[in-house]
Amino acid sequence: MSGTSERQTLLAGVMLLFIWGQQICLADSSYDQGVRLYNERKFQQALVLFQNSFRQDERNSNAAYFIAICNQQLGDYAKARAQFKTLVAVFPGSEAARLSEQALTNLQPPGSAAFKPVPQLAVVSAAADVVSAPKETWIPFRRQGNALMVEASVNHQGITMVFDTGAAACVFSKEQLRALGIVAPSGQPVTSGAGVGSSGGVPLWKMSVDLEVGRIRRQNFPVFVQAGNLDHPLLGQTFFADFEYTVDNANNAISFKKKHTGSQAQALAPRSNQAGTVSVNSSGNYVYCVPFEREGNNIVVVVNVNGKSCPMYFDTGAAMCFFTSGQLRELGISVPTRVMAAPLSGVGGSTVGIAFPIERMKMGPIDKSSVIILVSDSSAVGKPLLGQNFFQDWLFTIDNDSRSIQFTKR
Repeated sequence: MSGTSERQTLLAGVMLLFIWGQQICLADSSYDQGVRLYNERKFQQALVLFQNSFRQDERNSNAAYFIAICNQQLGDYAKARAQFKTLVAVFPGSEAARLSEQALTNLQPPGSAAFKPVPQLAVVSAAADVVSAPKETWIPFRRQGNALMVEASVNHQGITMVFDTGAAACVFSKEQLRALGIVAPSGQPVTSGAGVGSSGGVPLWKMSVDLEVGRIRRQNFPVFVQAGNLDHPLLGQTFFADFEYTVDNANNAISFKKKHTGSQAQALAPRSNQAGTVSVNSSGNYVYCVPFEREGNNIVVVVNVNGKSCPMYFDTGAAMCFFTSGQLRELGISVPTRVMAAPLSGVGGSTVGIAFPIERMKMGPIDKSSVIILVSDSSAVGKPLLGQNFFQDWLFTIDNDSRSIQFTKR
């Protein structure tokens, strides 16, 4: 193969593979903060947050229900009653409507003979949107380049998504929603995200959908929508953060198990989340434990890059490892004179970066030399991305209880 053909082949691979390397950084929603404050009995502060959440998405029946019960807890029974009646009329058949009907029957001032407390089933976290979630399920994936593609349905319409641990939330483009016959949100964006392809913020809208992947179905589930092109929608952390999940590259499948709760999780954490822990599983394979930290919904691991410690986002949606030139300077790495141009595409749009190998990268049991990385300053992502070209040869499990990634060599 000639040098020119070799260059064209690698460049085409870079363009195809990295097109999925995207990162969304989003703040906690008003709804989630409101639930926390409600559980702390700070009803007035929670009410303001639920009202803000409902203004952002008027299809969020859970937020509307919390507005009603906050008013009830604050003693404003007229407002509570009016809100319960509105819920029954506007969201027929929903859990919020059912609870509202129950509340209207029981709604009396404290101290009266007919007084009953607020139905406790209504005091839920954002995870209450899970309609169907077995204790364990397997979801097949196929590779497109290095990206893990899974089949999903949005409002009962089929679509292919990228399984992306580097995306804090699920993200669609307006065009993708329109192709499914779903009305995309309009008006002013509610927040912004950061992604490869732009050094500035990407405007994002918020809406609720029914999202199903395999046997996991979430109803009234919040997703984010961007106006710009997105080659495939991202299945991000908000969808699967409630699960421990294993990516089995040998069998092209992702296993999801419900997370442990309470004392189970506390019992697991001390023994599992230790750097360098090695054990043997029931199949006789060595299991290497690598601890991680959370930055919002993002998974942060520490990687040794040319002898220096470097916190990176563990990103199954990034086909290759990605740095900005500033991040390389902090590591004392100079850009060589001979590099290849690499067209890149991400949440922030399309741009052109460069590709070249760096000497060595090591994390836990994975130790690689001459790792090809992509570099561009058209990115607002706060940390480098640890992409599939570094860890794709390993089976790995994300254990959210113990905050560890458990690697097994296939």
